[in-house]
Amino acid sequence: MKSPLASHSHEIIVFLIAIIFFAAMSYFVVLAHSGNFLKFSSPDESANYFFSRLYAETGNLTLFEPRNLIATDLIHTRSIRSDYGVLKPVSFLGLPLLYGSLGALIGVWVLPYLTPFLASLGILFFYFFLIKIFDKTTALVASFFLAVFPIYGYYTAHALFHNVPFFVFFIAGMSCAVRMADTSRIRALFFSGAGGIFFGLALAMRTSEALWLIPTLLLCAILYIRKIGVLRLALGTTFLVAVLSMIGAWNTVLYGSPLAGGYPGMNESIAVINATPQTLASSFVAQNWSAVNEAAHRLKEALFPLGLNGDLAFRRAYQYGVLMFPWLALLAALGFLLRFRCWREHGYTLAVYGASVALFSIILILYYGSWTFYENQNAPTLTVGNSYLRYWLPIYAALLPFAAFCICAGAQWVSGIVNGWLRVALRTMISAGIIGAIAFVSLSFLLNDPGEGLLKFLERQERAREEYSAVLQKTEERAIIITRYHDKLFFPERSVIVGSLDIPDIVSAYAALAQKIPLYYYNFAFSPEDIHYLNTRRLARFGLEIEPTDVAVDRFRLYRLRTAQ
Repeated sequence: MKSPLASHSHEIIVFLIAIIFFAAMSYFVVLAHSGNFLKFSSPDESANYFFSRLYAETGNLTLFEPRNLIATDLIHTRSIRSDYGVLKPVSFLGLPLLYGSLGALIGVWVLPYLTPFLASLGILFFYFFLIKIFDKTTALVASFFLAVFPIYGYYTAHALFHNVPFFVFFIAGMSCAVRMADTSRIRALFFSGAGGIFFGLALAMRTSEALWLIPTLLLCAILYIRKIGVLRLALGTTFLVAVLSMIGAWNTVLYGSPLAGGYPGMNESIAVINATPQTLASSFVAQNWSAVNEAAHRLKEALFPLGLNGDLAFRRAYQYGVLMFPWLALLAALGFLLRFRCWREHGYTLAVYGASVALFSIILILYYGSWTFYENQNAPTLTVGNSYLRYWLPIYAALLPFAAFCICAGAQWVSGIVNGWLRVALRTMISAGIIGAIAFVSLSFLLNDPGEGLLKFLERQERAREEYSAVLQKTEERAIIITRYHDKLFFPERSVIVGSLDIPDIVSAYAALAQKIPLYYYNFAFSPEDIHYLNTRRLARFGLEIEPTDVAVDRFRLYRLRTAQ
């Protein structure tokens, strides 16, 4: 008879993996933000931290900036909007509401560590989800691959992005969903309710993912309705709607409608989607086929606001799938073929898994792959920080168990050339060698990627500290800084305007501000000829002049904007 420890050895190992992962990611957060330097790599992260902290300390998600009444709502960062002086989130509300609530209970110091904690739980949820579809060894290896996968680690270390919390709640929901058919009625109802809550939290984190998450859940519900029954499905749906209704209430308070949000483009798309059924119905009744075509075209534009380009999307999938992670593409393809050759165990569940993965992968590839992101100075470079990777994290994760199964099955087959203890030793050596090599490659990519690796991020954080200190020492506490790229660095210690000196109407607003408030400009350094042109031509028209200060960091320089003497 096996001892309890031996019978649960896989679970013990995956718990250890999760603990080590949490410790490693938390240590990175400490290094990146030591000395309470809570500055982040993107405007989205900066805004999420700001509103999480604001909600933890005040219970509000808005802050009034009275100077915006003079500045015509110009004073805000790229991920914050201003409505008649009231600063509001642009992004989804789930993260600041959840993190802010936890920050209020524990302390705001916990905010940067919540994503590493959730991500470590995600490894556990991933394992307990996979053991319902694959064997325990495959689930364990796949969970280890998730822990060392560069994208999972990168967006866990960048702790105020939505993507990892979304994924964790999604996979937690799936882990509960596969247990809704439990023979114990009480357990089944518990998992039904918990699954609904987790899916609701996932959509609260990134509501836009409903585009693929809702169809995937509907497909699973249809294929499993006979096993789970209407009651359990209704219970899960009720809890999902209950969570989203809380977000809807906040959306109503902030934006005037339960379905509205901070993104104006998304609000326009939602309005079109809501109006389309009625438009189509009336057009069909009237047999107005041109109106039908027009409504269908507008619906397509609403669902794919930046276009739908299949060729580009699948080229992007090849670039950021096969070329960036060739080991995953090859092993997952082989594992898929091997697993479906011997699918009698968990056969129906495996088929549902494959169909669901195929459905959401196609939607995600077409939706995000049709976009073009330029986040790095060298845009074509395949870097660990590119947005395609965080949006496609569910696809990568779904392929990991097939890669793990390929390694386990391959090692089992090769070790068949010997017998006895040699067979076990050979199988272990082959599996450990391949898994170790993949871990080494993955962690090297995460840490040492020349464009976006974590070590490179730590270097940038050191330079950011220098900029931050130099600029804050030179500027007054009530000053406003106009900048293109550094809003995430100076806010909220200084109010910021994301802008330039090019647009006359906006420069006119600067002139009104400069009469009452210290105003600065921080951007690429001007030549003496540029400053002369600005002071005699462009700014002179508005009674402004620009004066360089002694603050210069790399290619950037701080300038004072003042009313011309």
